[in-house]
Amino acid sequence: MVLNEYPFAIWIDTSIGFKQVNISQLFEDARQMDIIGVDGKTAISRRTLPRTFYHFDEQPCTFINLTEIQSGFIIARATPFVVENILKPWVACALLLDCMVPRDGYLPYRNCDEKGEVHEVYGECHKFDESVWGILLHRAYGDDISKHMLTYGGRYIYPIGL
Repeated sequence: MVLNEYPFAIWIDTSIGFKQVNISQLFEDARQMDIIGVDGKTAISRRTLPRTFYHFDEQPCTFINLTEIQSGFIIARATPFVVENILKPWVACALLLDCMVPRDGYLPYRNCDEKGEVHEVYGECHKFDESVWGILLHRAYGDDISKHMLTYGGRYIYPIGL
């Protein structure tokens, strides 16, 4: 709905701070990239339940070496490609029980251990919106995904409290 009125939609979690007061260059970057996210460190396959992959007709093993996309900071531009390939499928998944949020609730899946990077583990936990962002953005941009990623502590943003 925001993108019907404005050229960008932006989500900034309360854990994010800006390094600069003037963020006009960030929006110029977003205009050129269409979507900007923050790259994670853990394999999507490890932190996504199999049923979420199956909803998108994907196999977990396809995402074993692809890192999650954090959901604390996202800018999306209203282009037909972004709307059709990322935003509409993301909203559809959010509205469908057992896609983004498991039917049995979130409690059994919310504790994702940062230790023991074992990439052969599938669905060890579930990152809900991050799991879906990772699938959709990697599908949409493939090997070019890094062109759409920021890092915390980089040019624009930093994590508050760390």
